[in-house]
Amino acid sequence: LPVGVNLLRNGGAQAMIAAALSGASFIRVNALCEARVAPEGLLEPAARRVAEAAARLGASHVAVLADVNVKHSSPLAGHLYSVEEVARDCVERGGADALIVTGPRTGEPPEPGEIARLASAGAPVLVGSGLTPGNAAALLREASGAIVGSSIKVGGRPENPIDPGRARLLVEAARGARLKR
Repeated sequence: LPVGVNLLRNGGAQAMIAAALSGASFIRVNALCEARVAPEGLLEPAARRVAEAAARLGASHVAVLADVNVKHSSPLAGHLYSVEEVARDCVERGGADALIVTGPRTGEPPEPGEIARLASAGAPVLVGSGLTPGNAAALLREASGAIVGSSIKVGGRPENPIDPGRARLLVEAARGARLKR
């Protein structure tokens, strides 16, 4: 079972170190190549620090999953750069192996069109929030996979334990959807 590391709010280099030392397969970085403003403060692009940590530890095998336009934040540069440009920078310059698209808040889905816009960068795109049995077919038609949390929890609340019934419904919906490979 692949295991990954995500150190909030934007500890990409630290996540790479933890992944390399623990044998984890991937890391998730909230702001790999774009400056964002969040309630926690400024999220500075972490691509250089992530690459340096990977090189120092010989961890080129650890995949980098990069959020683009990550939830609970706004771009520092406003709308000077399109999401397609940010996605392309993350892949071409930031070393992202896959991109993650989220809705604006935890549990809220991205717009289906956003997935295709990120996919134009040439990397797999994962749905990072808001996947439900009701939208799985539409979202997974364009995505390569998903990261799931609150939708399979009791009452749909992230702090609650997993609800086996909700998890089963989501898995059935995802299996019915056509995933990109």
